[in-house]
Amino acid sequence: MSKAFITIVFFLMLNGCASLESINYKGEDAGHAVLTTVLGRGSETTATYHITIREVSGQKTYESFSYSPGNLFWGKPSDFSDSEGMGYVHVATLKPGKYEIFSWTALNNNWNATSDEFPPYQFEIKSGQTTYVGAFAFKPFRGRNFFNISVLAGFDFVPVPNIKRDMKIAKTKESSIVDSLVINANNDTQAETK
Repeated sequence: MSKAFITIVFFLMLNGCASLESINYKGEDAGHAVLTTVLGRGSETTATYHITIREVSGQKTYESFSYSPGNLFWGKPSDFSDSEGMGYVHVATLKPGKYEIFSWTALNNNWNATSDEFPPYQFEIKSGQTTYVGAFAFKPFRGRNFFNISVLAGFDFVPVPNIKRDMKIAKTKESSIVDSLVINANNDTQAETK
């Protein structure tokens, strides 16, 4: 066998290992997940912010929920701006099952902040229902560099749920969301969304 053929097969195998599951599942048993990314005051709007989920079993990792309001090429306009910051409400379609947020990343051309060192935030998707996963803020904190100049030192990743605001926005993006079929993952009870 030629080296070129072996190389192509090797790269195809690696590509298959690294593939991510879609957050736009098309099966009839699908459920919705509503998750909001909030950029805390002082966050850079040209950066890209990712929240990544996986199945609780750890078997499959999914595409990230990404938000980059100031990016000229793939930026998404903000859905709201309030005292917490500006944010974007994501509506995903997933297979029924148990999932968890297990990492987050904030990056731009000059810096990269990431963490998978926090307790996984778990939620469940049920067929034909909508799970309000919550709102999560990237809250920047500052430090001092070698020259004693204030610089971005990192982010705190903080839950800041606001189900009324987020579900109202989600229903404008996905008309099949029904109030009586919303599960609030924050306390696993029926959510008040009116």
